Amino acid sequence: MDIPEIMEETPLLFLILDEAGNSKYTMRFSKSRAINETLVGIFLTAIISFTKTAFASDEPVERIKHQDYTIILKSVQSYLICYVFQGPSYFALQKINYFLNMIEDDPNIIQVFDKYKFQTIPEDNPKIREVIHKVFAGCI
Repeated sequence: MDIPEIMEETPLLFLILDEAGNSKYTMRFSKSRAINETLVGIFLTAIISFTKTAFASDEPVERIKHQDYTIILKSVQSYLICYVFQGPSYFALQKINYFLNMIEDDPNIIQVFDKYKFQTIPEDNPKIREVIHKVFAGCI
C-alpha cells in the first residue's frame, strides 16, 4: 500500500500586523500575484472584530479559506501573524508554529517589532530576515 505524499503549499504572502491591522512587515513570495497587504490587513481586522462582536467570542479566528487560498492567523503579544498560501495547510501550519516558537525563544525579535511600533519594519531588517529565511527556507 502506497502512502500518499503530503504536498507543500505555495506561499504567497507573509504579514505581521499590529492590533489596528496595519502592516508591520511584509514578505511577498510571488511576484506574479499582486496581493495588497493593506487590504488584507483591513479585511482581517474587520473579520476579527466581526467575530468578536457578532458571536461574543474571544476565540481567535485561526484560518480563512476561499477556493484554493488559505490564510493562517496566529497572535503573538499584540501582533497578528498572517500567512497566505495556496494548497494544503499541513506544512504551512508547521512553519507558522516554528516562527512563533522562534519568537518565544528569542526576545530580540519582539524587540524589533516594538522598536518599529509606529512604522513598518524594513524588509531588509537582518533579525527578521534571518528568522524568515529559517522558517521559509526554499520558498524565498
